[in-house]
Amino acid sequence: MPLGASRLADIDGNSYNDMMYGGGQGVTFMVANSTGTAYSEVSFPQYIFSQRTNFVDVNNDGHLDAFVCHDVDANVHFINDGSNNLTFVQGGLGETCGNYGSIWTDYNNDGAVDCFVAKCGCDPVDLLMRNKATTRSPAWRRRWSCR
Repeated sequence: MPLGASRLADIDGNSYNDMMYGGGQGVTFMVANSTGTAYSEVSFPQYIFSQRTNFVDVNNDGHLDAFVCHDVDANVHFINDGSNNLTFVQGGLGETCGNYGSIWTDYNNDGAVDCFVAKCGCDPVDLLMRNKATTRSPAWRRRWSCR
């Protein structure tokens, strides 16, 4: 298993935890079968230097998505369509390198999850992205950054 980041969550709703792990060579998902007795590997061809990962509903559709802090490029998220399909998306939540960790919370109590990204070495140093939209239609706006 690569060094870097790993997370567990049930992304396909079968009551068994699935795993996402990553490091300097990419991100891999291990998805549990319907009985929890075996796993299928799902990998993507894109280069991702994963520092930290989160499972979070990025697009407010009720399905857990995956978010990856990319060390040398814009952050990455994998959108879960609810039918065991993940779609690679890069950017929109941190456009530069040096992304080391993220926290997802509704910091302003408006009912929509917001994203804070701790950064190192790239501009801006830290980044707060506020979800200024309603459910099923997130719209991210840079709220704050620190140099």
